[in-house]
Amino acid sequence: MKKTLYFVFAVVLFVLLGCSSKQNSKYYKFNRAGITEIEGTSLMSEDVNNKVIPTEKVEEILNKIEELYLKPANENDIKGWQYLFVVKYNDGSNIVVSLSEQQVKIDGEFYTTTLYNSNDFLIYFN
Repeated sequence: MKKTLYFVFAVVLFVLLGCSSKQNSKYYKFNRAGITEIEGTSLMSEDVNNKVIPTEKVEEILNKIEELYLKPANENDIKGWQYLFVVKYNDGSNIVVSLSEQQVKIDGEFYTTTLYNSNDFLIYFN
């Protein structure tokens, strides 16, 4: 009986810890109104690759960034980047997004993620 009680307690504790870690996640959502273009830069090839992302791919790339389920991080945790995207709006404002292994910076705010895969973004530079 005690073993069963301990097992149930451990399962409940595990579930509660899982839920609390989800609550600490910060879901970043881009304002899509007024986006004119996205410029991208890739360091994943031998040469630095700059490209304007085609209009039909804008929604797709924004969704991929939003689906990283970001957690706030300290600035010291971010080291370098592999991709840089500048989301440009018709009012002249920009949002700068830099992506690197498990680390994201959006407009000066730092985040970590375990869902980042550099190959997911490489297709936009081929």
